[in-house]
Amino acid sequence: KTVTFFGHQGPNPVTESYNFTYNSNNLVSTKNLTNSKGESILTTYKYPNDYADATSSGMVSANILTPVIQTIVANNGTTQGINYAPYFTAFAGIYVPQNLQIQIGTNPIETRQQFHQYDALGNLLETSRANDVHDVYIWGYNSQFMVARIRNSTYAAASALINQTLLDQAGSGNNAY
Repeated sequence: KTVTFFGHQGPNPVTESYNFTYNSNNLVSTKNLTNSKGESILTTYKYPNDYADATSSGMVSANILTPVIQTIVANNGTTQGINYAPYFTAFAGIYVPQNLQIQIGTNPIETRQQFHQYDALGNLLETSRANDVHDVYIWGYNSQFMVARIRNSTYAAASALINQTLLDQAGSGNNAY
């Protein structure tokens, strides 16, 4: 794929050329961008089938193939950044990210987002950024819809103040509230 940008540069348009490779599941495994400066920016994507751990194998067996677990960006062969989202089995058959980790250049990898708790359906209940306040999510309508986001609390503290049965019955036609 080649993209040419025409603009205020006049007779000197900017051209970018993209080459893609695909894995056995027809998902993009690499994207190689050659920009107008001649730099080669290679982005590599890794999916559950690229790993051999139990969680990844379980995801592949359950036909959960598309989550990008790791993205690596390199400019002319030098790694510029890595994004990594390791998954785990929160409940039987429920695969969710554990955290989001980032590495910029040669700096050490650091956790930027932590996912503390999920419900049995895989809905996120509590999360936080590194060294920051926690966000809590309350789900209702039989855990189908998020009904509240609470900042600077924990799920244990917030859920102690609500009646989950009433939230789950809301909209069900059972007007017990």
